[in-house]
Amino acid sequence: MYMGENGNRFPDRDPFIECFLVTIGNATNPSAITSQQRLLDPYFKDTDAVLRCPVDQGTPIHRWSNTNNHCYAVFGTSYWDNTPYDHPEPWVREPARYIWLYEPPASGLTLLGIGTWYFHWHYAHRPYTVTSADLSRDPQRFISPILFVDGHAAKHDFTRVIKSGIEHQSDPTPDWMWHQPQD
Repeated sequence: MYMGENGNRFPDRDPFIECFLVTIGNATNPSAITSQQRLLDPYFKDTDAVLRCPVDQGTPIHRWSNTNNHCYAVFGTSYWDNTPYDHPEPWVREPARYIWLYEPPASGLTLLGIGTWYFHWHYAHRPYTVTSADLSRDPQRFISPILFVDGHAAKHDFTRVIKSGIEHQSDPTPDWMWHQPQD
């Protein structure tokens, strides 16, 4: 609906949060974020149910915030955005493979150049967060539901790709791709 009402173009910014610096640590505070600020709120009947994963185990960002570490509490969504900002919909040549939204277990998070963290949410037990130094010894799987540009969703296991090394994590696979291939 959003794209149809906006010239069949992807949003020009993150559709869930207006500004990372404004919302960090207090995204669920009504005075910090309003339905006018988030692009997609008018399209959701129950924003909490749509944007919160029930097994959201969060990220280490809570160390710098005044709230628990669940992504929904920190960012206002459990899902991370891979929108091809401000491109027309036909720009994505393989919409059934192009990842649009994902959860943190699908990729690592390098923050402030001090290390990369990886996350376990689905079918997981503690520890929910592992560092790149502990990755080779970590026996758990990295599972994430994915929303693709064509609108279908699927659950994928990113373990093999994540353990292959950070330099290969955005490489396309037969099931998904993170970026539009160069011509």
